[in-house]
Amino acid sequence: MRALSLGCLLAGLMTGAGAGAAEPWSLTSQGAGPLRIGMSLSQASLALGQPLSIDASDSDAVACSEIDLPGVDHAWVMFENRRMTRISINTGSSIRTARGIGIGATEAEIAGAYQPLDIKPRDYVGLPAKDITWWSVPGNSGIRFKTDDAGRVDMIHAGGPSIEYMEGCA
Repeated sequence: MRALSLGCLLAGLMTGAGAGAAEPWSLTSQGAGPLRIGMSLSQASLALGQPLSIDASDSDAVACSEIDLPGVDHAWVMFENRRMTRISINTGSSIRTARGIGIGATEAEIAGAYQPLDIKPRDYVGLPAKDITWWSVPGNSGIRFKTDDAGRVDMIHAGGPSIEYMEGCA
């Protein structure tokens, strides 16, 4: 559930977001732009220069929430117990990994940039679509590339173990 509207969260921080726009973000297993995996909700708010909030009266939202990043097309973050555990992008995003892999990349391009890889049939879709995971720290920190039936990346999750969740907070 990407439940929270955050207003103009990143106005001025992204390319095309206003005068003096910053460099485009690079996605790593540790974060993207000013965001770092493991940041508290308040640290992420400070890094972005905008307040982030989760409905503290909703125990499910505190346990796990996904928040769209307005101003950053097709990107969102996951917080679990008010800590950032994952950054995600999907079709339409121009964000690339630090090794140049973005939406539309091929399985061969992923293999050329990242090794070793854990490759499985994609959840819900099955082969030929795949979940291709590279762990910078096995089981703890990595990047998961989701490919479609044509073998092209259509979603990327970066961060901790939550990159393996089948959908959202599940």
